[in-house]
Amino acid sequence: MKTRMHPSIILENIISSIWIIIVAALYFLFNMFEQNGNETISEITELIDKVPFMGVLIGIGLFIIILILFTIFFFFKWYNTYIYFDEDSFNIESGKIFKKHTTIHLKDIASVNIKQNILEKVLNTSNMKIVLNTNDENNFKGKLIFKTNVAKKIKLQILKKETEEIEINSLIDFRLADIIKHIFFNTNVLTLLIVIAVYIPVIYFFIIDLNTKNLIVAIIITAVFVIGLVGAIVKPLLNYYNFKINREKDTIIISHGLLTTYRYELPIKKINAVIIKRTLQARICGYFLLDVVNAGMNENEQEKTILALYVKEDKLNTIFDKIIPEYQINIGLISQPKDAAFIYTLGKIFWFLLIIILLPFTNFWSLLLLPILIIVIVCQYKYKRLGVNNEFIIMGSGLLENEIVFVNLNKIELIAFEKGLFALSTNLWKVRMNIVGNKTNNSFVSGYYNEKMIKQIENVY
Repeated sequence: MKTRMHPSIILENIISSIWIIIVAALYFLFNMFEQNGNETISEITELIDKVPFMGVLIGIGLFIIILILFTIFFFFKWYNTYIYFDEDSFNIESGKIFKKHTTIHLKDIASVNIKQNILEKVLNTSNMKIVLNTNDENNFKGKLIFKTNVAKKIKLQILKKETEEIEINSLIDFRLADIIKHIFFNTNVLTLLIVIAVYIPVIYFFIIDLNTKNLIVAIIITAVFVIGLVGAIVKPLLNYYNFKINREKDTIIISHGLLTTYRYELPIKKINAVIIKRTLQARICGYFLLDVVNAGMNENEQEKTILALYVKEDKLNTIFDKIIPEYQINIGLISQPKDAAFIYTLGKIFWFLLIIILLPFTNFWSLLLLPILIIVIVCQYKYKRLGVNNEFIIMGSGLLENEIVFVNLNKIELIAFEKGLFALSTNLWKVRMNIVGNKTNNSFVSGYYNEKMIKQIENVY
């Protein structure tokens, strides 16, 4: 039986499209400022006062007409979109003139995730996302909005389950203080310092030659900087509010969020890799972040598959014990042979030559780049490690952003052994693993290792 989605999707699409009108209005405003670039603020204010009342009405009328056109378009889009089930597939039909039919086989569905934003909570509707056993690019991109009880029934039908969702009894309680700690430990300190280092001289450049135009630009840049900084704190506070994690049989259940509520169900068999992550400050304080690579999760939609916020080692072990015991393994990680340091050094030969060439032009200031190059080489050599047994390959890397990746051999789509230009004269190879995951976590590359390690990987794979 064919059915339509909830009509509130029309309103959601209109709201999400308002930015087009806003961009058009801002473009008009900036053009006005550009044409009156020599005007003072008071003169521009007088110019605005001179706009006739009829002009204001015309502007409002145009806005209303555009809004009506958007509403008509999204109404017909909703009216001509149907969903229905076949025996072994979930179908989405859309369009009247330009028809589109999407068929999703039930066996290809990894999970069905449900989230609610503020509007959906008010209207008691939910946004249902179908996650496939593939990269996110192949997932259905449109919104699937239904009444919450209908969305849950459809989810059960897709996953062929009979029982409804249960409230999560979280394995670990995460309070507001834990979220704040997570924000601090999850901050990329190097990126923050670079942003500050760019912001200060830019603002100084505009303030040193202060006039009305420069003051406005400085205020705008500062506003963007402050809003970005506040957003970087507030956004995760709202996103990870009431974070809960537990496991029911072979499915991990995660929920979090205040304004927008996310609920994920991750089947253990659909997890393609587990990653332990630590920033520099997290390493100093002894905290760990546990992440999983799961097919279909979309970073652009703020969908996260972390199994916990940053935690101490005892809670990390609890998560391994209770949530993912399948990945609780103990393999010694092997460091790279000394010849690898020679390869990394040769790989930076261009930069060493550039430093030498710049010496007379920079009064030897270019020598300051030398210790940075040395640190990079040391990090590439010292912090890349590798381990393997009959079930897993483990890769470790990074100093500032340290991570250890656990990949089940059965989840690897491709293993390649590579040699760079500067490794041709050695007996060392890199290992590249490709798995199904998002753009950030679908490929992992090791350091350089000898043929004995390469042969071991070939044998187990």
